[in-house]
Amino acid sequence: MAKSPEFEFVATHQSNGTVLAGESNSRIVYSPASLDRAAVAFCEWLDLPLEEMIIRLREHLKEEIPRIQPGPNSFTDAQMRFREDLSTEIERVRNMLIKKNEAYGDSALDPVRVFSKSDPIEQIFVRIDDKLSRLKRGDAAGEDVELDLIGYLFLLRIARMREARAKNIGTHFHTSDDV
Repeated sequence: MAKSPEFEFVATHQSNGTVLAGESNSRIVYSPASLDRAAVAFCEWLDLPLEEMIIRLREHLKEEIPRIQPGPNSFTDAQMRFREDLSTEIERVRNMLIKKNEAYGDSALDPVRVFSKSDPIEQIFVRIDDKLSRLKRGDAAGEDVELDLIGYLFLLRIARMREARAKNIGTHFHTSDDV
């Protein structure tokens, strides 16, 4: 005979991914790898076939999902799309910078200085000015000027970080999150 749904079987999710489960105070710890055994044990404890439990859970979720309010860690579809798009663009910038670093060496951050004796930060400023000039004139010449500009802004941050590290000032730079 199946036990009543008002049972005292406890299952709580822990921050480390494990689940504490058991009757009342007799708790058992299940790792994510053994949750299938926990589900089977739970169904056995209820004296209910697993298939029946799945059917009941599906019916319950159909009723409950419309009432569930997003929590502080929940994201809307638009927020999830933004995060995915952001990751894609960051990966494009990263791949471009790595490819150029492999092709040209560390020339932006550690220039040869044959003609110009400017420091790396000043030289990056000149390159940023060139990219902005091309954007303003609409003269991209087959380049992805926006991607290059973003790359130079990343290089500027790295150059400032290296400069601060060399002066033992630290490596923290203020961001909009710091305000």
